[in-house]
Amino acid sequence: MEMETAPDGVRFAYKDPNARVPFFVNWIDWLDGDTIATASVILSSTEVVLHSQSNTTTGHTIWLTGGIEGKTYLVTSRVVTAGNVQDDRSFRLICRQR
Repeated sequence: MEMETAPDGVRFAYKDPNARVPFFVNWIDWLDGDTIATASVILSSTEVVLHSQSNTTTGHTIWLTGGIEGKTYLVTSRVVTAGNVQDDRSFRLICRQR
């Protein structure tokens, strides 16, 4: 799903509570020649469920289900690079009927 940027600079995306959809976190600009070795997901609530995830050497795809209409959650993509550097990128997930 498409992410947008809020005026405060934080990325956000909308998701229907009944949908199972992917979100892509692009790490290529930050990697500076390094590559992603592993990726994981941190969710701010158990109301949103990680269906699956995968990564390439430059990006992380996160498939999510669930959520409650009207609530906002924080989703974090955490990567560890081949050079053993760890970092996080987060976005707000806003649940609403679509």
